[in-house]
Amino acid sequence: MVTHRYEPVAEIGVGGMGAVVLARALSGPSAGEYVAMKRLLPHLAQEPEVLKAFLDEVYVISAMHHPHIVESIDWGEDRDGRFLVMQFVAGDSLRALVHAREAAQAPLPTDFIAEVVACAALGLHAAHTVEAEGRELGIVHQDVSPANVLVGYDGSVKVIDFGVARILSRGEDSSTQTIRGKFGYMSPEQIRGFSLDHRSDLFSLGVVFWEALTLCRLYQAKDEFEVARLVINEEPVSPSEIRQGIDPALDRIVLRCLAKNLDYRYADGRELARDLEPFRPPPAQRAEVVAHVTRQSMPERFAWIESVTKRSLKIPPRTIEIEQPRPLRPSQNQLPVAPEHATPSAQPTQQTAAPVAFAPTPAAAPTASAAQAHQILGAPASPSAPSTQPMPSAQSTAIAPTRGSTANKPAPSAPKKPAARPMNIGVRIGALAAIAIVALVIGLVLGSR
Repeated sequence: MVTHRYEPVAEIGVGGMGAVVLARALSGPSAGEYVAMKRLLPHLAQEPEVLKAFLDEVYVISAMHHPHIVESIDWGEDRDGRFLVMQFVAGDSLRALVHAREAAQAPLPTDFIAEVVACAALGLHAAHTVEAEGRELGIVHQDVSPANVLVGYDGSVKVIDFGVARILSRGEDSSTQTIRGKFGYMSPEQIRGFSLDHRSDLFSLGVVFWEALTLCRLYQAKDEFEVARLVINEEPVSPSEIRQGIDPALDRIVLRCLAKNLDYRYADGRELARDLEPFRPPPAQRAEVVAHVTRQSMPERFAWIESVTKRSLKIPPRTIEIEQPRPLRPSQNQLPVAPEHATPSAQPTQQTAAPVAFAPTPAAAPTASAAQAHQILGAPASPSAPSTQPMPSAQSTAIAPTRGSTANKPAPSAPKKPAARPMNIGVRIGALAAIAIVALVIGLVLGSR
C-alpha cells in the first residue's frame, strides 16, 4: 500500500470493487492532509469490466467540481496496482445514520433530512449537467442510495461512488448493458432496461428521502426480483402514514420524486432543492444542524476519527451553493481516457490533478441483465405510460438570486414565419393531367356498356 506520495493510516472500508483507506499525503498540493485512497481489489484488478468501471469513475469525477460531490485529488498506478485518491470526508453514510437512529428509535429531524436531500439533489444536478472537452457528458449516477450519500461531522454533504455511472454522450445501446445498482433504489425504467436520463437518479433519491423520513425500507421482499416487481407496480404510501407529524407538502415532494411516470417527476435536482427550501434550516445554521445531528447519532465513530487524525473537527461556514457546475479546469494534463472496452493491459494516464472529489464504495451492487429482468417481470410497458396522478409541487423558493435579471429588458419580438412557397408549376400540370386521364378512362368504360 505504501507509495512514495501517500502513507496509509487506517482502513475506512471495503466495497464490491475496491478497498478504501485513510492516508496522509506526503508530497504535492495536499501534503500533510488526510485523503481517502481507493484501490481495486487484487482479484478484480485484471477483470476488464471492473477496470472499465474504475477508469470511468476516474474520468467522471475528475470532470466535476461541486461542494456536494466528493472530489478527486490524484490517480495513478504503482507496484500495488491502480489507485484513486479522493477528498477525505470525516463522517459517515446516510445509511449508517439511519441504522443508528432506527436502533435508538429516534427519528431524524425533518429539517436535517431536507437539508441532506437538497444538497444531494444539487450535487446530482451538477453531475447531470457537467461538461468536459466542450460537450455535456450526460452522466447518470445509477446507484443513488443511502450508502452513497456521505454526511460529514463538519456539516458537509457529498454524493459519492460514480463507479457504475452511465455516460450518455457515448451513445451506447442501453438495451445491451448490464443493469447495475441496488434493486430497492432503482427506478422502474432502470429495472426494465430502458434508456435512462437524470430523472432516474431523482427517483432513487426519492427512495432515499422516504426511508430517511420513516426509518423503514420502502421496497423490501424475499428476493431481488420481487423487489423489482414492487418498484414497477406498487404505489408508495405517503411518509406521513408511517410517521406522524410530517407536513403534507413534504409528502407531496417525496411522492413526486417517486412518480412512475417520468413526466410527473421533478425536471432536475435544482427544482427539487428549491421545493425543499422552506423545510431546510436557515442558511446560516445549515452546517451546524447537519454536524450536530451527525455527531449525536454516531458518537463513537466521531471520536474514532478525531483520535486517528489527531485533529479536532471544526464546522466551516457553508459557502453559497453552486447551482451550475464550473467548467473543466484548464490544465496541460488531460483527463484519463475511459475506453469503451478496457483490457487488463490498458496503460493508465500518469498525472497529478488539481483537487477534485470521491469516496468509498460501501457494498457490492447486485447486477442482472436486462433480459433476466424482462423474463421475470414480463413484457415491459411504455416508460411514459401514466400510472399516477400528477401532483402539484410545493411552493418553490429560489436558493440564490439570479444574476443579470432581465425583468426590465424588452421581450424579444416573435420570429416571423417564413412565407409560404407557391406550388411548383410542373406539379400543377402533372396533377391536371392525371385527373384528365382518369376521367377519360371512366368515360370509355361507361361508353362500352
